[in-house]
Amino acid sequence: MADTSWQSIKRWAAFGLLALTAISVGLSALNADAITSVTVQVLDADKEVRDLPLPGMHKEQPLPDYRLELVRGSASDVTLATFMDRSAAEPLEWRLPEPLPLRHVTSLRLVEDDAFRNDVIEEVQVEGERFESAKYRYTVDVAWDLGAALDYFSTTPIGMVLLLALGLAVLFVILGNVMV
Repeated sequence: MADTSWQSIKRWAAFGLLALTAISVGLSALNADAITSVTVQVLDADKEVRDLPLPGMHKEQPLPDYRLELVRGSASDVTLATFMDRSAAEPLEWRLPEPLPLRHVTSLRLVEDDAFRNDVIEEVQVEGERFESAKYRYTVDVAWDLGAALDYFSTTPIGMVLLLALGLAVLFVILGNVMV
C-alpha cells in the first residue's frame, strides 16, 4: 500500500510540474515580441535639424547624420548604424542584426552624429508599433521570436524554479535507475 501512495504522489507531482511548465511556456510565448527594425521619418522637413556648417565646406544646408540607439534598462544600449548626410523626410530604416526582446527596450534615442560632438535630438518611450513625437514619426517592427520567449522563460522566477525542478527530476530518474 505504501508503494501505491508513493506512486500516486509522484504522479500528481509530475502532473503539477507539467501544468506549471505549460503555464510558463504559454506566458513565454505571449511575451516573445522582439524588435526587428525601426523606421524614423521627420514630420516637417523644413524644421529638420541640420549639421553645423564648417568653414571651407561648401554645403549651404548640410544634412544631418542620424544614428539610432535602443536604450535598455539593465544592459548596455544597442547602437545602430549612422545614416550620413541623409534627410529623414524619406523614412530611414534601421534593421537590427538580431531580434531584441521588446520588453528590454525602455526608449529610443535619436542622435545627430557629428565628428566633434553628438547631439541627442530626442529620446522617446516606445508606445506601440507606430507613434509620433513632436518632430518625428516612429515605426517599430515587432515579430515573435523564440529567443525572446526562451529569454523570458529563463529570467522569470517560475521559469527558474521549473528549470531547477526539471533538473532535479532528471537527477531523480537517473538515481532511481541506478539504485534499482
